This record gives sequence, C-alpha cells and structure tokens, in this order.
Amino acid sequence: MPAGGHDVFVLVGDATVDSHPTYIRADTAPFAESGHLAGGEFTWLHFALDGGSTGREVDLELASVPDEQWHLAALLLR
Repeated sequence: MPAGGHDVFVLVGDATVDSHPTYIRADTAPFAESGHLAGGEFTWLHFALDGGSTGREVDLELASVPDEQWHLAALLLR
C-alpha cells in the first residue's frame, strides 16, 4: 500500500449465480460486509486504509459464510 490514506473499493457479486455475503478484513479488523446478492447483482463496498508515512504491506482477507464462496469482481485503490 502506498504511503498515506487511501479509499478502497471492492466490487462483489456474480453475473450468473447467487453471491453469499462477503466479509473483508484487513490487519485482522473487519472493514466491510456485503449482503446476499442474487445472480446478476453486484455491489461496491468501500473502506479506508492508511499506508502510513512510508507505505506498507496490507493483507486483505475475503471470506463468506461456511461452505460458500465469495465473488470478487474488482478492486480499486484510490
């Protein structure tokens, strides 16, 4: 992650199948959550992350309900 504060946008959903809730964590803290989306539905999730004064590595963890899959369509860092 580059230095400074950044807006993160994540597009979740699927064009053909239902998408169960998607949970996003960064640095072990919850940042965003989608609801259940029907096939053909998408939604943007938004949260802010800070790269500090010199930039840093950030691990994003995406998860869903047990035995289901999350559907990531796009990730935008602004």
